[in-house]
Amino acid sequence: MMKFGRHKLGRIDILKGGRERGTGDTSSPTSRFGLWNECLRLIKGVRPTWVIIENVARLFNTDDGDRVLSNLEEAGYAWGTSLLGSEVVGTPHRRPRSWI
Repeated sequence: MMKFGRHKLGRIDILKGGRERGTGDTSSPTSRFGLWNECLRLIKGVRPTWVIIENVARLFNTDDGDRVLSNLEEAGYAWGTSLLGSEVVGTPHRRPRSWI
């Protein structure tokens, strides 16, 4: 049993993250990377076997995307990326999404 903050956690195999605000979340007063920083803190603390991140297609063309990939490497994760249309998971609309 792993302790994370005040919570006891069992083994975590997959951690999936995705939210429209991505690294540009301003919920943290100290960083425009508030949401991503929290995700990264969780990744580093829990050390799941797999991390799955979904975001807007343009993520791969931004410094934010470079930061996410660098942070994952620094945390000891190998990564791969893919760009898929949302229709591949059964949505009634076409909207490309980036996956890490």
